[in-house]
Amino acid sequence: MIDRRLRATVLLTEAAALGLQLEDLIAADTTPPAPAPTLAEHIAATAPHFSAGTAATYGTYWRLAIEHLGNRRLTDITIVDLQLVVTDTARRAQQRRSSSTGRSSQETCVAALRALFNRAHAAGLIAANPAAARTKPRRSRSSRRALDDHELTELIDAIRTGAPPSGSGRRTTATASDPSPPPSPASPSVSTSREAGRAADLLS
Repeated sequence: MIDRRLRATVLLTEAAALGLQLEDLIAADTTPPAPAPTLAEHIAATAPHFSAGTAATYGTYWRLAIEHLGNRRLTDITIVDLQLVVTDTARRAQQRRSSSTGRSSQETCVAALRALFNRAHAAGLIAANPAAARTKPRRSRSSRRALDDHELTELIDAIRTGAPPSGSGRRTTATASDPSPPPSPASPSVSTSREAGRAADLLS
């Protein structure tokens, strides 16, 4: 008990030296923390601290997040809210190119949101990163494979002979060498012209 009183006395003495009273210490302890910034405010403050390349890559997805959640405070945003942004990203990618699955855009969007909320968590603005629980979409299995021995042999033979490998499905058009143009009709020789002139003189 004596130790606690002694420590309290020391603390009050140090506070008084700083111009603080006991009421000031109590008020500072009970003052509620400032509210977390909105998503739009956080992006405006954080984006300049990313590299130019990263900001250029993620900027599109941050703007989309602002469009959906810009006025929401960081502490109120959940993984469900972020999923709406990722889903809209895929939808827009498919609108731009009908053959697209939107997978690549979703993957980049998730990375952009993770980076954004990682900064918020590191700064103590949120207790946990809601984007960390959002997994990236799985990549499609590549159809590429190595040639087997038979296919490799056919390919080598085709390169040597110029013929397509069997079963390649490629059509080749035989191109025959262009026939040389027919010789132009021979012009009358000089002697023939002279003989024709002489005949004309005899007939005249």
